[in-house]
Amino acid sequence: MKSRNLLFGVCCVFFLGLLLGGVLTQFFLGRVGPEEAKGVHSGPTEAVIEENSGSLEGEGRAEAGESIDWSDIASDDLHQYIENLRAMGCPSETVSDIVVGLLASEYTALLDDLETPSDSYWRPVSSRGNGVSAEVQAHRKALMELVGRRKREVYEYVGIDYDGYVRKYRWDHRYRPSELGFISDRDVRERAEKVLRQFKNTEREIGQRYNGLVSRDGMQEIYRSYEEKFSAMKKILSPEEFQSYVMRDSPLANRLKDRTLSGFEPNEEEFESIFSIYERYDGLNSELFETEGGRMGDLVDVGARNEEIRDALGEDRYRDYERSQDHVYRRLVDLGLDHELDDDIAAAVYNLREVHLELLRWVNLDQSLAEAERLAELEALRLGLNEEVRKLMGDSAYGDYSGKSYGNWLNDFVK
Repeated sequence: MKSRNLLFGVCCVFFLGLLLGGVLTQFFLGRVGPEEAKGVHSGPTEAVIEENSGSLEGEGRAEAGESIDWSDIASDDLHQYIENLRAMGCPSETVSDIVVGLLASEYTALLDDLETPSDSYWRPVSSRGNGVSAEVQAHRKALMELVGRRKREVYEYVGIDYDGYVRKYRWDHRYRPSELGFISDRDVRERAEKVLRQFKNTEREIGQRYNGLVSRDGMQEIYRSYEEKFSAMKKILSPEEFQSYVMRDSPLANRLKDRTLSGFEPNEEEFESIFSIYERYDGLNSELFETEGGRMGDLVDVGARNEEIRDALGEDRYRDYERSQDHVYRRLVDLGLDHELDDDIAAAVYNLREVHLELLRWVNLDQSLAEAERLAELEALRLGLNEEVRKLMGDSAYGDYSGKSYGNWLNDFVK
């Protein structure tokens, strides 16, 4: 409550300023004469309140003709504080402004303490949490709990929807540019944050204009918006800072973290190397127009890009990277996250699949087997494979995976 008491003092000054500025002038109009009304803007605040309190027709002390003493209004109990404001005749909208301001300031301080660790920017940011550390997942959970509590408290105290309230004033309350935490110069960081907020609103307006539908024209507008944003950021940041920024917040960075590198889990150095290679071949905005599958038509381009990645990673890690591009493996990674399996289960099942596919090939090539013998061998492979996968995954995860279309290979590969 210490922070609330401090904020109360600030709000008192702010509220008195509103009185002087005319926010409550309408409350007095018709109740004081022209000369008296002129005094509202010229005399000391305390004197004005005392002079006009006798003509207030509101409730409580003001109705009784007594001067308003802010110490009587203040209360550590926000419910009581609201009742005191209403009793002195404070308009409901102004009460809401004060309460939302108090709670927003209080929760902003708490939200600032939940900053995402700056050393994990290369980790996936998708809602599924692929590859996200336990620390970051805990941060997200705490963040959502705070945001939910703030909304509930605002509704409890003044009966309004917080999101709808801030949208009325066009505040972008959801956007917290934590990706700029690496910038040490506060002035530079604040200027960069201003640019990001501006373009975040621009992108939202584009989406609203096209009713959230993805169209070529809409994507072209978003593309131009990104180009303008990057150009504006280059004017503020040093070349090193700009490169650090686009590795955190760009279509290419999101594509790599959310999809391309899902299941690979690169370290920071590996991510920087892969990002730089993709940037040279694909550009920062390539995600807006082309998918990875769409680019596969340019075999020379993709082949050259992969060779550079191989050189940067080394053979062992490049094999891990190749495996992460296989959709079968990605599905196994997703399954492991959904069922909280050990990190190595996806790789173990994938490797088991590769072994059984090789055995399948040899059985089908064995000309010495009669058809009945071949089918018996394949059935034995199928049963053995399913049993081993069940042991690795556990009954729940195995039942979930084998019942989905992407798990059909467990049985279909013998046909």
